[in-house]
Amino acid sequence: MRGRLKIFLGYADGVGKTYAMLEAAQQRRLEGVDVVVAWIDERQSVQTLRLLDGFQRIAEENEQADLDQVLRRRPQLALVDELAHRNQPGARHQSRAQDVEELLEAGIDVYTTLNIQSVESLTDIVRQITGLSVDETVPDSILDEADELELVDLPAEELMQRVREGKLRLPVVETFFRKGNLTALREMAMRRAAMRVDDQMRDYMADQRIPGPWQAGERVMVGLSSHPLGDRLIRAGRRLADSLNAEWFVVFVETPGHLRMRPEQRARLLSMLRAAEEMGARTVILSGETVAETLLEFARKENITRLLIGRPARPSWLDFWGGSTIDQILRRSGSIEVFVIGGAEDEPDPGLGRWVVFRKGWRYVVSLGLVSLATLAGLGLGRSIQPVDMVMLYMVAALAAGAFLGRGPAVLNAGAGALAFAFFFTEPYFTFSIRDAAHLVRFLGLGAAGLVVSSLSSLLRDQVRASRRREEEAMALNALSRDLTIALGLDEMLAAVVRNVALTFGREAALLLPEGERLAVKACSPGLRLSEEAWEAVNWSFLHNKQCGLGTGTFQDAAVRCLPLATRDGLVGVLAVAPRETARLLSPEQRSLLEGFASLAALAIERARLSEQASQTAALRTAERLQAALLNSISHDLRTPLATITGAVSSLLDAEQSETELDRAMRLDLLENAQEEAERLNQLVGNLLDMSRLEGGTMKIKRTACDVQDIIGAALERAARRLGERPVHTSIPANLPVVQMDFVLMVQVLYNLLENAHKYSPPGSALEIGAEAQPEQMEIWVADRGLGIPAGDLERVFEKFYRVQRAGGPPGTGLGLSICRGIVEAHGGKIWAENRTGGGTVMRLALMQQPDGGERRAEG
Repeated sequence: MRGRLKIFLGYADGVGKTYAMLEAAQQRRLEGVDVVVAWIDERQSVQTLRLLDGFQRIAEENEQADLDQVLRRRPQLALVDELAHRNQPGARHQSRAQDVEELLEAGIDVYTTLNIQSVESLTDIVRQITGLSVDETVPDSILDEADELELVDLPAEELMQRVREGKLRLPVVETFFRKGNLTALREMAMRRAAMRVDDQMRDYMADQRIPGPWQAGERVMVGLSSHPLGDRLIRAGRRLADSLNAEWFVVFVETPGHLRMRPEQRARLLSMLRAAEEMGARTVILSGETVAETLLEFARKENITRLLIGRPARPSWLDFWGGSTIDQILRRSGSIEVFVIGGAEDEPDPGLGRWVVFRKGWRYVVSLGLVSLATLAGLGLGRSIQPVDMVMLYMVAALAAGAFLGRGPAVLNAGAGALAFAFFFTEPYFTFSIRDAAHLVRFLGLGAAGLVVSSLSSLLRDQVRASRRREEEAMALNALSRDLTIALGLDEMLAAVVRNVALTFGREAALLLPEGERLAVKACSPGLRLSEEAWEAVNWSFLHNKQCGLGTGTFQDAAVRCLPLATRDGLVGVLAVAPRETARLLSPEQRSLLEGFASLAALAIERARLSEQASQTAALRTAERLQAALLNSISHDLRTPLATITGAVSSLLDAEQSETELDRAMRLDLLENAQEEAERLNQLVGNLLDMSRLEGGTMKIKRTACDVQDIIGAALERAARRLGERPVHTSIPANLPVVQMDFVLMVQVLYNLLENAHKYSPPGSALEIGAEAQPEQMEIWVADRGLGIPAGDLERVFEKFYRVQRAGGPPGTGLGLSICRGIVEAHGGKIWAENRTGGGTVMRLALMQQPDGGERRAEG
């Protein structure tokens, strides 16, 4: 369960926020609540510091709170002073607000203090009021999500009196502690507290379904660009949305012109979008031909009532050149209220660098060079072609400039081409005086066509670059998806992810998956070694399901960036990526692509685990079916001999109890039947035990030098009662060499083969058994003249519980041949079945001739 957050809000240092927090904590301690002081600013009044008596303090000397120690201690309530404080380098989180968030996620309640000037959306107003910039801020969402907000107030005059008397042990900025400043800040804090109370009242009315004066909701939208003014726009949008209690959007329109956005501009834009999300906005990125048309279309679709846009401080001639987006929005806004916020002089337009400062001047030089080449070519041709044809040379130069040099050089090329045409190829020559109307038309047409062609070609070039970049990203994702699809197992999948990360991003990667209660490295680049800081970041990322490490606000000193691998059913691991050069960070596009890699990896890992679970489930189902078949077969085979034995014993018992005389022949027949069925039952139980020992690896092979003729004789003697009068022909050459094997187990094998031949051959038909010495092995066989075995079942007859399906076939469990194979393979031999010419089956087994004896354990 998430902990509860209470914020003691004040308008300046010295109003008593810490005192109020400690006083409330003392009351909770008296109620039996376990309270610890995670961090407190020592620069407090003596009266405030006295309230620390009775509390355990986590940070006695250090300025930095020990977050891990608080988490291990797990108090019910933690006191954290100065919520907006920025942590020292080396801390897990960049700001104390992130520490508080982790404590809340761990289920620990938190009391903390905050000044109103540290609220992110109010920093612009604070700078206007006090002239001071606030560096340490917290997102507005923290105040929105706080369970309680208590305003700690003190009249401005009393606070100023405390400052004059030197009662504040904090550093004092004289220009800050002025009555006008403090009064304005006090009003801001009261307004924020009042808004909080109003929100709570509205939430209560909604939860309790209390009817009220519900009005049509306001909706605010901020039109964003990569200009630094966007930060102020977002904060202004947040304030306006708060004042109206309205839902608000932050929207960026990506036009074809934005395809040329520089990396630092795109990074600034994505940073502002993340800041807007932290403040509670819904961020949207749209694509369109023009900013004004796309913004207004979205505003009407989402029923936006108020629109905020920025007007950067830039020369007015640029608006004349490119048209003013603000003017277009104002003309077409209709009933939407539009608020325009002007940029300050110290916020230069980063887009001006494309027009005022030629950052890549060589392109403009090359552009003028193309005009010179076209002019020289025209002069070389002399008067052999008409001036109208000469225009094509300059058109080709303009097209080349637009395609290869960019928009600015292309525009310069078109203008210079038109002037060169007028100077060199329009009468009067070598002057800029144009007397003929036709020449004027050619001049203007060349300039206009050059501008259009150069702009279109430059736009096409930018679109091709963007398409190529998107194509490369799609190809990278497709390559990873393909490798994951064809991978045969989890290990191959993980190796494919590491390999694709290295190829696409030029970085080393490691995949860590849960193993018991810890994470373990399952795949890793050869040169990557995770440091202690990296392991802490990996574990934290997995525990909190958040990115951390290099390039984030958490574990900034770790040499890796950690991305949790999340699926719908939870976390499956962590992807850790490390640059080969520590200072080289991922671009926003690369971060987005890497997140796509992490998503694909998470899905692949989940798929592999589901596949493994499905295989295990299928194996369990197969085992259940086999067990059911075994129970059905064994129950029948057990009941038959038991019924015979029970019947014989019951007949003899009844005769004894009733003093009925049974002749000797009848008693002998009953006893023989009971003995035969008892032996059959004993054999069945023995087969089950043998199979169990084979599968468990507990059957031991005791090799001794054995005569094959003795083994065959012992098997025939054991099977004599079972075979009855059936003839058995033996074929045993003289002087067979002895073979190292287990005498008892090999007799069991031959007995099972003889019994199997007896069951599956016509009564009275002869059986055959024999042996033959080969150069390196001894072969023994048992043959019959039965129906034979279908070709597709010759291998399967040695599987557990498998029996050839024939109508009216003899009963059995299907274990005899399986036991034979287990014993023979434990001897290092092999056994197989063959169909005989003329009908019947021959079972053959081959044993290697090993001169040495000893003991060997069978492995099933």
